[in-house]
Amino acid sequence: MGPPAKKMSLLFPLRTHLPPEAKVLAQKLTFLTDIAFARRTETTMAIGPQIMARHLEELGCFLVEAHETAREVAPQLTAEAAAYEAACSQAAIDALRCALSLRDREPARQPLRDVARRLGVDLDEADADWPRLAYRALRVMLDAAEENARRDAGVFDAPSPYFCSSRAVRATPRPALPQAMPRAALASETCPTPLSAPAFHAPDQDQFVPSPVKEADVPPVMLATAPPPAQEENDSKATSIRPVPQRKRPATGAGSMRLGDYFDLYIAKKLEGYTDDFGEEEVPDEAAGKKWERTSRNNLEVGKRLWIGLLGNRPISDITDEQIREAKKKLRLIPERHAKSCSETRDLDVLIMETDAEEKRNIERAVAEATLSGGSEAKIERARLDNLTPRIRVETVLKHTRALNRPAKMLVKLGQLESSPFEKHMISNKSAARMRKLEEKRDRRPWDDRLYNLLATPVFRGRSADVGDPMFWSPLMALIGGGREEEILQLSPDDFETSGGIHYYRLRDTAGNSIKSDAGVRVIPVHPELVRLGLIKLVELRRRQGEPRLFPELKRGKHKETFTELFTKEFTKYRQAHGVYWRGLDFHALRTTFHHALMDNRVPGYIKRALMGHEGLDEGEKSYAQGGIAIKTLYNVVSEIRFNLEQVQSPFGHPSQERTGVSLRVVS
Repeated sequence: MGPPAKKMSLLFPLRTHLPPEAKVLAQKLTFLTDIAFARRTETTMAIGPQIMARHLEELGCFLVEAHETAREVAPQLTAEAAAYEAACSQAAIDALRCALSLRDREPARQPLRDVARRLGVDLDEADADWPRLAYRALRVMLDAAEENARRDAGVFDAPSPYFCSSRAVRATPRPALPQAMPRAALASETCPTPLSAPAFHAPDQDQFVPSPVKEADVPPVMLATAPPPAQEENDSKATSIRPVPQRKRPATGAGSMRLGDYFDLYIAKKLEGYTDDFGEEEVPDEAAGKKWERTSRNNLEVGKRLWIGLLGNRPISDITDEQIREAKKKLRLIPERHAKSCSETRDLDVLIMETDAEEKRNIERAVAEATLSGGSEAKIERARLDNLTPRIRVETVLKHTRALNRPAKMLVKLGQLESSPFEKHMISNKSAARMRKLEEKRDRRPWDDRLYNLLATPVFRGRSADVGDPMFWSPLMALIGGGREEEILQLSPDDFETSGGIHYYRLRDTAGNSIKSDAGVRVIPVHPELVRLGLIKLVELRRRQGEPRLFPELKRGKHKETFTELFTKEFTKYRQAHGVYWRGLDFHALRTTFHHALMDNRVPGYIKRALMGHEGLDEGEKSYAQGGIAIKTLYNVVSEIRFNLEQVQSPFGHPSQERTGVSLRVVS
């Protein structure tokens, strides 16, 4: 064993004869005492009502979903094996009932530990509320075991959501079954089996049987759905196992869908290429489905995970208005960094609670330091405000709130719901405007003199990783060309052309490229400064190399499949590493700076819109203005956009830099 850890102490004198100093010393002691007691309290976590509810919900969800997953991939069973599994399930149910009757909480101990580990928290089993949690966990385990037994037997609370969807979209009239159809014939009509299923005969007495069988002509698939036959109390000729008690079936239909299936059905329809109209006669567009997958699916998947975390994966008909209101309150408390890290696995309730605790510690520490240093009230207030943890933005709250309602609107249009249960909980435009007023503004703004701090960083001073380094070229092309980030990153050498000796490039939709709108298809003259720095030399180099992209080493993100998805993060890391990161002054702000320069130069609106890729104001401008504006006119306008780029050094400044290999950039 090593030496004991050294205890850290904060020492300062208490003796004074001056009243003002005594007041300051008293404040110091108060703050230090508060911090010490807060730290002592936070070392253990009591099992409060929210923690208890979240653990029990996670336990029940996991027990059922894990069993369902195993069932879906399990091999085919013989009748004897199925009967044996049913017997084992019944034995487990009986054992849980016995534990409940004896108040034996031990069977719940390890499952609760496993759930706590999944949620990333430590439960204090010495807590006074632990016995209550364990007893409730036993009930959840019993409910899950009975539900799994019913599903093993083919009994489900509701039809498959995919069956409901297919019936709604492609419903065709079918003849009703005759009322007097024999039971055996009904089984063969409604439940066909592969090849020829042999009749199921009751096994010998020494074999397990899931339930007494008296009709040998009923196929095994019908045993789960047909009601058990009546059995006399003194029937001793067959060995039977007590059947799983049948839960009263809720109303079937879309309302019985679990929240996860509810979102999955909407996502599946959008992937097929359906619009939000969801008409019965609508023909899905495969290309539209692929575009939706690339641009919008990830947002819906994130929304799905959020709402399941807030409401639980329960049937939507079981979700109450009060639960939705409470979930909306929690939604606004989620930290802004949530979902930006793939390693974040904490339960939302735990995440919010720990974020609140961390925020409180940071504020208390900052306020204490400001007070100890004799800071003014203004400095103390600033210390408190600077340590508030940013929560998700209003626009993000609106996006995810609307996502909750989208599948319901689809189901209403498909005739599976009379009305959306979530419509009343949507945020009105008036409420959204009020929420935005209370939020710190992050409007798009142009770069100011801090632009030259960015241009003084290594990549712009001759230390670029390659002559075609996108970290060098793309910010400059946005600053003095106005292109969007993705438009620039996806450029090909074939997009560059000349007219009357003027170099320009086309922004267009081609295979693999994506332009924001029809108005985004346009031409942009190459600024004289970009020619001076060697952009045309780079284009010629890529043509000689046979490269289809101007920046061939860029990779697409795995979610949106865009270059922007990854490059935006790299640009942020680069600015942070070199001390030129300011919130709001990002890549898009370079394009905003170009737009402001056009306005400062009093460029006519139709030329501004043509260069920026914005929608025209009238049909003449939309259809003919771009073709009617001479490239020389556009070049003259762009050439008048002037920034001091004299200190920016070309990557072609040294012959050794004209290479084709892949190189790495050190940003820290």
